[in-house]
Amino acid sequence: MKILGALALAGLAIQGVAGAAPPDIDGIVDTYAGNVFRRGQATALVVGITLNGQTFYRAYGSRVFGSQSPADAVDEHSIFEIGSVTKVWTTALAGQAVATGGFTSQPITLYTPLRAIGALPDLQPAMQVATIGDLASFTAGLPDVGSTGGKGERPPIAEWGVQDFVTAISALVPMNYNQRRPSATSLPAPYFYSDWSTGILGLLVTNDLSSPLPADAVDRWWQSVDQNIVSPLGMQDTYLSDPDSAKAARTVSGYEQPTAEAVVNAGRLVAVDLKTPGGRYADGEVPSVTITQSGATGAAAEAIMQGNAPNRQVRAIRVTNKGTGFRAPPTVVFGGPGGGASGQAIVVGGEVVGVQMTSAGRGFRSAPNVFFRGGSGTGASGTGIVSNGGVVGVVMNSGGAGYAPAPTVVISPGASAVNTVPVWAAAGALKSSASDLVKLCQVYLGEAVVAGNPVPAGLSAGARAAIQPLIQNDPDNPWVFSGMTWQVSTRSIQGGLNLTVSKDGSLPGFATYVTLVPAINLGVVILRSNNQTNTGEYADPIGGVAEAIATAIQVELMPE
Repeated sequence: MKILGALALAGLAIQGVAGAAPPDIDGIVDTYAGNVFRRGQATALVVGITLNGQTFYRAYGSRVFGSQSPADAVDEHSIFEIGSVTKVWTTALAGQAVATGGFTSQPITLYTPLRAIGALPDLQPAMQVATIGDLASFTAGLPDVGSTGGKGERPPIAEWGVQDFVTAISALVPMNYNQRRPSATSLPAPYFYSDWSTGILGLLVTNDLSSPLPADAVDRWWQSVDQNIVSPLGMQDTYLSDPDSAKAARTVSGYEQPTAEAVVNAGRLVAVDLKTPGGRYADGEVPSVTITQSGATGAAAEAIMQGNAPNRQVRAIRVTNKGTGFRAPPTVVFGGPGGGASGQAIVVGGEVVGVQMTSAGRGFRSAPNVFFRGGSGTGASGTGIVSNGGVVGVVMNSGGAGYAPAPTVVISPGASAVNTVPVWAAAGALKSSASDLVKLCQVYLGEAVVAGNPVPAGLSAGARAAIQPLIQNDPDNPWVFSGMTWQVSTRSIQGGLNLTVSKDGSLPGFATYVTLVPAINLGVVILRSNNQTNTGEYADPIGGVAEAIATAIQVELMPE
C-alpha cells in the first residue's frame, strides 16, 4: 500500500494559540452535551476532555433508566460498551507491532503481505497479497461482517470460534463492497469499513504469526491489551468479559430508546415527530411518553406500536392532549454565500447559547451571518465558523433574551441491550469509561506520562503510527483520509490549518465518539447509553456534539 507522506501530523498547527484565554470548557460541554440530555436523547451521557494534559469530566443521568438513586448516577468511571472504538486499542497495538517489529519472533511492517504470515496458511491467492496496512486502513477488500454459516450477525465465540473465523476469511477474495453488486478487485481495494478486517488484524499482531492461530487467540489479544495498555496506564475500568463485582456495579445499561421532537404552534403541542423507533419491547408493551417545557401544562401523547418481540418498535406518537403554554424554539437561518447549512438553536436561561449543526452545507467561501427567526425571544445573532466550504459551528454574537428551548420528549425504553463478544472482538467488544478513554487519548496525543504513569516507549510509537493518514477514503471529500482505523481530516478554521483524528463506535444500546486535535493537544470523548445501529443515528447527535465541543474549544483558544 502507498502511505501518504504529504500530510504530517506534526507539521500542521492551528494558528495563534499562544496568548489565548483558557476556554470555558464547562460552559462548552454543557451547551452541547447537556442539550442532548435535556432533550431526552440519553439515559446516561458522560463527556471526558483532555487539553494539554489536563482532564475534565461532565456526567448526566443514571446507569439504569428511571433510577433516582445517587448510587446509580454516572461519572467518569461508569463503564459503557464502546463498540468500534475498540478498534483504536487494537491499532495502538498494531502500530506498536509495526513501529517496534512485532510482539512475536516474526517482525512485521505495514507492507508485510499475508502470504508471509504462517497464521493464515490457506488464504486465496488474490488475498495473499493483502498487507497489514491494508487490513488496518480498510482496503483489504473484506466485508464489514461476512457469513457466519447461519450463526447470526454476532455469534458468541463458543458458537463460532477462531477456526471458523479463519476458515471464513480463507474462502474470501478481495471485493469492492462499495458497489451494489460487489465485484472482485485488485489490492489495495477501495476503502470499505470492515469489522472483520480489524478483527483479524488484532489476532494477527498479538499472536504467533509463524503458526496457525490458536483457539484462545481472542484471549491472547485481550491479554496484550491489558499488558501493554490497561495495566501500564493504571486504567481501572476497561474489560472484555466477566467483570469483577466492582466493575459490574459500574457498568451502564444501554437502551434502544426512541427519540422524538415536539412540534409547537400557537402555544399548543400539535405533533410529536418520531426520529428513531426504539426497540426491544415485549409483546403488549407500550412505552410511556412525557412532554415537558417550563411554563407548559396539560400535554399528553401515546405511542403507537408495530411488530412483535424481539422486533417490536414505536411506529408513531399520537398527541392526545395539546396542552397549553408551549413555546417554539427559534429557527436557525444561515446567510450566504453558500447553502444547505442547518442547525438547531440551543437555549439556556432564555438566551441562545449555541447551535448544534445538523448539516454543514457547502459553498461557503466566508463566514455567514446567522439569524434566529421566530420563537418567543428577540435579539440573538451569530457568525458561522467555516471549514472546507461548510459551516461547522456558530459563534454567538448575542444570545438575545426571552427564547424557549425545545420541549423535552422522553419515551421509556424497552429492555436493556445485551451484546455478545464475537471472535472479531478486537474490532468492537471492549467496555470502558471516560476516564480510561481519556488516558488512551493522552497516549495518542503524545503525552509521556499519563495519570502519573510513564507511557511505554513502544506504545507511544505505536500510537503515532496509528494516526498517520494512510489513504484517502472518500473521493467526494479530498480532505478525509484513513489512518489505522482512525478517520483523519484536514480542517481550516478561521485561517488555522489543523488535523482532526476521530473514531466512532456503535452497538445496540450504546454510542461512543472520540476526536483528537493533536496540534492543540486536545481530546474529546463522549459515551451515551442510547443507540440504534440500524438508523445511523449514533453519529448525530453524538459525533456532531463531540466535533462541536472540539471546534468551540479551538475557537476560544484563538486570540481576539
